[in-house]
Amino acid sequence: MNRTRLLYVIPLVLSLSGSAVLGGCSAFEPGQASVPDSTLVEILVDLHIAGARERLGYEGPDGIRDSILVQHGVDEEAFRASLDYYVEDSRAYVILYREVLDRIVAEQSRMGEQLRRQWKPDSTVSAIAE
Repeated sequence: MNRTRLLYVIPLVLSLSGSAVLGGCSAFEPGQASVPDSTLVEILVDLHIAGARERLGYEGPDGIRDSILVQHGVDEEAFRASLDYYVEDSRAYVILYREVLDRIVAEQSRMGEQLRRQWKPDSTVSAIAE
């Protein structure tokens, strides 16, 4: 994993892990994630993107985290239980977060390509470039 990406992910991972550990008891079986990996990846990607947008100054709706969980059909208890599972199984956590990072990088590339296609330099810039 690229060290630069790791530096951006560690604070979020620690914050999510801390909230999961402080989450308390759960009705889910210990030793298993209560949310499917694919759904958890989607939730974490959405949370990262929402956090990045917020840091860039875009105001999102209040309760965006809750909205993201509802959008994916997951309640807070199930989300915390899944994070608890990954806190205990660091290898599975690394595999999960590789998928999260790959999805974020793919989304970033897709958005960058979309912006490049939309941006059309005006004639002044074109003339200077020639």
